[in-house]
Amino acid sequence: MMKKKRSSAISTGAMRALFCTVALGVPIGATADEFAASVSAGVGHSDNIMQSEADKVDETMGIVGLNLGYEGESRRLEAEVFANVGYVEYLDDTFDSEVIGNAAASAVFAIAPERFLWAVEDYFGQVRRDVFSAPGPGNRENVNFFSTGPDFIMNLGSRNSMRLSGRYSRQDYEESELSSTSNMVSLAFARRLSEAASIALVGDVTEYNFEDASESDDYERRSAYVSYQLGSDRTTLDLSVGYNIVDQGSTDREGLLARLRLTRRVSPSSWVWIGGGTGFPDSREVFASSQMSLSARDDTQPLVASSEASEQEYLDAGWQFTRNRTSMNLVLMMSREKYQRQTAFNRELLITDAEIERQMGRRLTFLLGARFEKEDFEEGFNAETLEAEAGLNWRLSRNAFLTMRLVHADRDSSATTTEYQETQGWLILSYGQGADGNIRLGRR
Repeated sequence: MMKKKRSSAISTGAMRALFCTVALGVPIGATADEFAASVSAGVGHSDNIMQSEADKVDETMGIVGLNLGYEGESRRLEAEVFANVGYVEYLDDTFDSEVIGNAAASAVFAIAPERFLWAVEDYFGQVRRDVFSAPGPGNRENVNFFSTGPDFIMNLGSRNSMRLSGRYSRQDYEESELSSTSNMVSLAFARRLSEAASIALVGDVTEYNFEDASESDDYERRSAYVSYQLGSDRTTLDLSVGYNIVDQGSTDREGLLARLRLTRRVSPSSWVWIGGGTGFPDSREVFASSQMSLSARDDTQPLVASSEASEQEYLDAGWQFTRNRTSMNLVLMMSREKYQRQTAFNRELLITDAEIERQMGRRLTFLLGARFEKEDFEEGFNAETLEAEAGLNWRLSRNAFLTMRLVHADRDSSATTTEYQETQGWLILSYGQGADGNIRLGRR
């Protein structure tokens, strides 16, 4: 069988993501409550690695993985990191080896506390090259979003302040000719209403420049909005309302900007959150939002890779419960995307995700998960995918774990060539500190 060619080299963006994650994820003096890490190695088997009903091919896979998690705050540094990445080798040579998984790192350095800050963000993961096909090993590529820049803060009395911000961002795609840079300048006038609440008037301008696309794809986004923020022990609220203007050659557009993000601790054991909005978000914003909302097991994010600014309406909500021996997660995501030029990408997306973990004894944990995804494209294509997963995790010693995973996917589509059923089984040995020591394999 002819081998499906893919680049085996990790992109510069992927290397940057992993470097930032490791650099921020191993702080000196971190405690076990702040830091978790594990390494893993294992083997897996697929009964339909090509994801094709007409050409079913078995494949044996080997994987080595890395998991990192850190969250910390001090007077001069606030940082948050997670990484869930794996290097997969296809032992029967159906595909070239690849890096899969997610990594996200953000840090704010207080060079002069409350006056001069420097922010760094990095997100690494995968997107589909062909949005109309399933995101398997033959249809995904690494993507990395990096952003950095300063915040200058000037206090105007005891309650008022002005913030001038600048950001340089770079978006790297492993194969698609969509890599770009952007420059953003923002000015905000804020007033503190109480110890927990503030309101601000914000204006920003962002220029996007694509390296390999035509100059007509470059665009500028201008936004003006009012932002209200509330933060307390049990509730956080971020609400923005304003207006967007996108200048992209002959396809200038404008419209409402609205964003809502609410989280609430409803009990000592559970959280709920809801988010939604409308506007013209860039690829980094869409990618980061879906990456942080969905399970870390989902390697490939549901982002449409495009050089055109899309108008989006979205809603996501979730519930998280953790107590004693049981944890549960529920997520709902809905979005509608519209493009002026690339109308074939106009779609409605629905994702529901559920997971439960139960500790069966001192050494055994059981996991059960399911995900349903539905895509309806305006020009007639639609697809539905149901994925289910079950797993057992044995604690062999204080830091060593053995995990078994069984994953089944069933996709129905208006294009029969993209329909398939696949079952994967995995056996993973891992060693970790402050975590269950197990890399969470994406259901994809």
